[in-house]
Amino acid sequence: MRQIQSILLFFVLATLFLFTINCEKEIVKVKDDKIQPVIVTTPSIIDISDTSATIFWETDEPCSVQVFYGLISSQDTLVQSDTEFRQIHVITLENLQLSLEYFYLTASTDVAGNVTSTASNAFTTTADTTNFLQYAWDRFSEGLYPESLDYFQQYYSFNPEEPDALAGAGWCYLKIDSFDPAISAFDEVLETDELYVSALMGISVSYYKNDDYFSTIQYCEELLIADSLYTFQHDSAYTPQLIKFIALDSYSTLNMTDEAVYYINNYFSGFYINSEDSLWTIGDYTYVEIEAAVSVTVDSIQSDIWGEDFP
Repeated sequence: MRQIQSILLFFVLATLFLFTINCEKEIVKVKDDKIQPVIVTTPSIIDISDTSATIFWETDEPCSVQVFYGLISSQDTLVQSDTEFRQIHVITLENLQLSLEYFYLTASTDVAGNVTSTASNAFTTTADTTNFLQYAWDRFSEGLYPESLDYFQQYYSFNPEEPDALAGAGWCYLKIDSFDPAISAFDEVLETDELYVSALMGISVSYYKNDDYFSTIQYCEELLIADSLYTFQHDSAYTPQLIKFIALDSYSTLNMTDEAVYYINNYFSGFYINSEDSLWTIGDYTYVEIEAAVSVTVDSIQSDIWGEDFP
């Protein structure tokens, strides 16, 4: 038994000795390595999208690698690294911008620290805007209007025949109180389709917030004729009642009393003004002028519809 144990111990020690000798040889070999890695397969783009690009290349020995890249139109350089030592290298660059030209070059470093760099090359991301409208409306629903506007504008630049992108941009401008560009966007949509209800609602509200009451009335009336039940699907605050109210308020502001009274009596339950009366009692007060009665009634309706803040 002791003889067998001695033989086993001998083999273990011999194996350890040979392993140590080989390791020392490998260390000496690495220290003496002054040869740069050889690029077997030139770095090239094997997959590309609107926001990413995948680069592939091969070296003759295991290397850690870096890809230096950036927009050709910019001075900024980004770096993507892989610290694992491999011979086949696949690096994916992400968060790129669509339809723009990028430069890239690679650096491959072997275990001894020798580096081989490649010349700068270029690629252009694609313009796949398939999901941009959905992204834009998602951001809009989240209240991220500048970000939403950017998606709408990018989509529209590649798909100018798509009215929803232009209408969406108009709604973003409206939400950030940029009324002139909002009106311009909605108006361009309506030049193509005069019954595009989203644009009719948007331009009605834009003119109202821009204090152009004649134009507000025009587009409110057109919307109510086109679709008297339309509610803006991306913000439920914009309802038929809201459109009827801003038309009413515009008539009242312009002292178009007969039209305002018509709207009050026909569109707002619980409110009624008889234009043939000589005195008008609204709440606890009596008015000798119908214009005053209409104005107070409009204020009451406004309070019911949106309270202190307009959508």
